[in-house]
Amino acid sequence: KFYSEVIIEAVAFADYQFRMGARQEDGASLQEHVDSARSNPFASQATIAVIEQEEPPSLPEAATYVWSYFIRLHSGRGQGGLGGFLPLSYQEIKAFCDVEQVELDYWEIDLIKAFDSCFLKVSYEQQEKDSKKK
Repeated sequence: KFYSEVIIEAVAFADYQFRMGARQEDGASLQEHVDSARSNPFASQATIAVIEQEEPPSLPEAATYVWSYFIRLHSGRGQGGLGGFLPLSYQEIKAFCDVEQVELDYWEIDLIKAFDSCFLKVSYEQQEKDSKKK
């Protein structure tokens, strides 16, 4: 039960991070727009809504090292056809563990896969949004 709560909170954090990192039409990330809009009285309503939302989700302390593992795995992620990202495979996770000399518990692997699914979902949503603009 403890680990399922950690996973839920950590995925909420990851979703927020991925969405804030999404590139907008001008090439800047949503986070860059939010930072800029904080002091701009003429900011768009959508940007103001993001700024005024409640405290962003935080990463549970029990998941911080798993997030760092995911980020390192993510940095070596492959791309498939049409510029889409490939999901992280269990083979890639195993190779990472072999190289890093770490053993992951089942919940840590579940969390890495949950981070990955979250990233892919946000990435595919962004691709769909971008393709509709063309």
